[in-house]
Amino acid sequence: MELKDDGSFRLDTRYFSFNRGERMHNARFEALLGPPRAEHAPLEQRHKDIAASLQRLTEEVLLRMVRHVHGQTGLSKLCLAGGVFLNVTANSRIRDEGPFDEIFIQPAAGDAGAALGAASYVYHAFGGHPRLWVMRSAALGPAYEDRAIEVLLRNKRARYRRLERDDLLNECARRLSDGQIVGWFQGRMEFGPRALGARSILASPADATMKDLINARVKHREPFRPFGASVQREQVAEWFEPAGESPFMLQVFT
Repeated sequence: MELKDDGSFRLDTRYFSFNRGERMHNARFEALLGPPRAEHAPLEQRHKDIAASLQRLTEEVLLRMVRHVHGQTGLSKLCLAGGVFLNVTANSRIRDEGPFDEIFIQPAAGDAGAALGAASYVYHAFGGHPRLWVMRSAALGPAYEDRAIEVLLRNKRARYRRLERDDLLNECARRLSDGQIVGWFQGRMEFGPRALGARSILASPADATMKDLINARVKHREPFRPFGASVQREQVAEWFEPAGESPFMLQVFT
């Protein structure tokens, strides 16, 4: 790959086949870096090295891009969208090492979010409407009344109890404290790939084995996959630095 100072780059397409087939890479790529890992095969150091190198390169490309944009515009705020900006580690380097005072990342930053951007552009640019709405919440999907939920539970012959809010929160807190896993369903569904508290799997981080347990038994995915910590805004500084906000789970903190 040839990378320029402004973040633009050129791939050596002799190693790739995404532009002429269904596979991302080709035999020449495998001859250089080895065959792909088979499903459920163990992660070897080679796999980790390739992933780490690709991550490092991605971060370098993005940092050069945003620095170029800042140099061209002189602006202090940056808005980011596109599937690559679901990469929380890269986003956090842009936040910490980039030249912008503030960054905003659209929570459905992948292909689905492009529809929102296209609609907004038509509404403002062609419709002439002023820009008033700010996306402060991703809770844009459907919600369900208690009655509809109860009918579904009955039809499925599920066992259930109805609790008032305080009793519900106390029971969930007790179960989490006991090392149990809670499925949390409330309000409108989140728009985008992140579970932000409306459709979430909750577990206590106090158990060091919990991440592996959920990945293996609930999510059925690779053991290296992480989870997002949910903390009240007033208590962020007690647990993380910098004590910034990431309401859409798109940045990481120490």
